[in-house]
Amino acid sequence: MSKHTLSLGCIFVAGVLLAGCQTNKIMRPAPTNGQIVKDVIVADQVEIAAAKLAKKRAVHRNVRKFANYLYDEHTHCLHKMMQFSHKSGIKPEDSQLARRIQKDSAEEMKMLETSNRQNFDKNYVNAMVHDHKEALAFLDDAIKHSTNPTLTKNMMEARKHVAKHLEKAEKLQHEMGS
Repeated sequence: MSKHTLSLGCIFVAGVLLAGCQTNKIMRPAPTNGQIVKDVIVADQVEIAAAKLAKKRAVHRNVRKFANYLYDEHTHCLHKMMQFSHKSGIKPEDSQLARRIQKDSAEEMKMLETSNRQNFDKNYVNAMVHDHKEALAFLDDAIKHSTNPTLTKNMMEARKHVAKHLEKAEKLQHEMGS
């Protein structure tokens, strides 16, 4: 097989994959403002729950400090979103993403609760890296689909915070050799 044939094959496969990704996005309806609000509330709630557990179980001081930081940050964001929802009249609406976040969080919490002391810190930090990467993708989507300027502004601000959370989590992950 020539390089040219191989290159064309790769381009074809990439095109099929790209088309499949675009089809999935088209088939999935854009979230409503109420669903975005619910998704943020649920995401903050699960991060608060994980941080509470880490505050109790973490062995390393830097992991406990990070858990305290996330607890404070997500508690603030949760209150801010609930106030926004009340003032704007945008009521949280159930969404497929909120249900998935809750399901994934329950599995993550079970894994963390059953982690032995030696592995808890590494598992928690790795989970926070994963969760915050997903949160950034969600926020990018929410920013695109929000039809309320104040909600969009809040999502843009939240994105900055989540990016900072991820940066701290990745730094801690690196320090721990994970």
